[in-house]
Parts: sequence; structure tokens; C-alpha cells
Amino acid sequence: MSVTFIALYSLELGATIFMSGLIVMSKSLGAMIFNLPAGFIIGRWKSLPLMIAGLTGILLSTLMRGLISTPFMLLIASFFLGISATIWDLTRLTYIRNNIPIQYRGRVLSGMGGLFRLSRIIGPIAGGFLITMKGYSLMFFLQACFVLLAIALILILLPRGRKIVTTSANEPLSYLKEHISRNRRNITAAIVGIIGISMLRVARDFILPLWADSIGITISVLGIVTSIGALVELMFFYPAGWIMDNKGRKWTLFPASVLMAAGFLILPLTATLSGFMVAMVLINIGNGLGSGINMTLGTDLAPQKSPGQFLGLWRFFSDGAMAAGPVLIGAISKGFTLSTSPVVIGIFGIGTAAFLLKYMDHMKHS
Repeated sequence: MSVTFIALYSLELGATIFMSGLIVMSKSLGAMIFNLPAGFIIGRWKSLPLMIAGLTGILLSTLMRGLISTPFMLLIASFFLGISATIWDLTRLTYIRNNIPIQYRGRVLSGMGGLFRLSRIIGPIAGGFLITMKGYSLMFFLQACFVLLAIALILILLPRGRKIVTTSANEPLSYLKEHISRNRRNITAAIVGIIGISMLRVARDFILPLWADSIGITISVLGIVTSIGALVELMFFYPAGWIMDNKGRKWTLFPASVLMAAGFLILPLTATLSGFMVAMVLINIGNGLGSGINMTLGTDLAPQKSPGQFLGLWRFFSDGAMAAGPVLIGAISKGFTLSTSPVVIGIFGIGTAAFLLKYMDHMKHS
């Protein structure tokens, strides 16, 4: 709900565009820093308490975001939100890695990506309405209520049967190094692809609201068009899962990168709502085709033993890209103009797609 509006919220609190970039980045920075420790923690604790711990941290950080009054405190709250989200994300991925057969994993994880996109349909409309009527704080408090609901559902519904694998003991680091060495071609290509798609995704959440504001689109209208874009994404999550499982992971990641890059490249040419929506829909189609790709590749490439350590390393790279993206965009906008940033991001996306086309195997698992 809050992702669409966090950059605008920071500006309302008095942040510059560069400071706004730091605030958007801080969540990914917190996640990046804690990814490796979290990977080792997962090998020592069971899934249920770790999931609850992660969601509790998300709850407290979300409430803090709604109560603060300065950009610096928003940065701190977002940083701790990233740490908490890492515990939740890595525990969830390890649980899926241990319990979902690989031939179904693409569809399961793209389905999870689809649920996330469903939240982006409802969230921006509700968030835009709440902000317009009552301000930003109410939006964060409502979001906290949904986190509480998630905690309750996990406590009630998480299977505890004997056949469910809930933890994976840590292996020596030499085992992880040997696994990476044996699979270095696909791991290297996949990391480049995930860094690229992560940079494009965080750029979408940062650049699109700022560009909309610069051409006179109001917050309530931005919420509606963002939800329309999320609806477009939702149409592609199942095809993305089918393509991943039947044609190969490469054939969702490559077109996703190309389409998102194309949307960013035409964004500076737009000055009206209709033009903005054309660029946004291109980006959304690409992101829809990439539903679940980060989670799927990470769980595919993780070793059978001690997957949490590998997934922590995997998320370190993707979250690192998401942390660097807003700072890079803010620096470009400060040194040049806001319209320069989407062009740079678009060129980066095209470069990522070209690398994937040449070096990444199909990774078909049907």
C-alpha cells in the first residue's frame, strides 16, 4: 500500500529528491546488510518463530513510519523494515525450497508474485484515498492491521505435519563454495539478471511517482493509475509461471527486462496522463512477466543442503541493487535533471537483457 507513496511522503516531510532516494534505498539497504546473517540464522531456528519474528518487526516499523515527523526518522524506520522483511522473506523462501517440487515451483512462486500484484491493485487506490482524506498516517496504520492479520493466518494455517520440512541445518562454508563453483555459469548469469530486474523495479517505485508529480498528476489519480498498472501485471503472473516451468526461466527474465527498459526510455517523452500511462503499462507488462522470477531462480539454484545460506547471499545481490537504485537515480537527478534518470535506467535494462540472451541457459524444469 505504501510503496507507491513513500517518495512523495518523504518530500512532504521536507526531504530533497536526493534524501528521498536515500529513504527509498534504506529499506533495501537494511535488507542487504542483514541477508547474510539471516541466512545463517535460518539454519539454526525453525520456520514458524522466524516468520513471526520477521512479521512482528514489519508491524513495528510500519507503525513507526506512521508516527514520525522528520525525513531522518522515516529513513531509520525504513531501514528496520528492510531488516525485518529479510527475515520474513528468507524464511518463507527456505520453507518453499524444502517443500515444493522443482517442476511446480515456477507456478507457485509466480502465484505469490501475483498475490503481491493484487495488493498493488487495491493498495494504491485505498492509499491514495486515505492520504487525500486523512493524511499518510492512517494509511500506515491500516497497513499494520493487515500485517497483524498475516501473523494470525500463519499461526492458524501453517502446516505442522511430519512430512513438512521446516528447517535446514547449516553446512560448512566449503560446501556452499563448492556448489557455487559447480554452477558458476548459471549463478553468475542469474545474478546479473536479478540485479538488473531489481534495479528496474525499484526505479519504477521511485521514478514513476516523481515523474507523475512533475507533470501535474495528483496523488489520488496516481493511486488509480498505479492500480490499473497492477491489474495489467496481474494478467501476466500465470503465463509467467507457465513459461518458467515449460520453456525456461530465461524466457521470462529476458522479455521482462526489455519491456521495462522500453517503458523507462519513453517516459521522458510523456507530458500528459495518457502518455504516462503508456510508459507505465509497458513497465507493468514487463514486471508482470517477471512475477516470481527472483524467488524462483534463488530457490532453483540453492543447494539441497543449507539453502538458507545461499538464499541469504542471493538476496544480498538483489537487495544491493534495490539499495543502489534510488541513490543512483537521486544523484543523476541532482546532477542533471529528473528526465535523465529513466534514460539511464532504460539503457541499463537493455544491457541486462543482452547479457542474459548471450550467457544464461534456459533452466527448464518441466
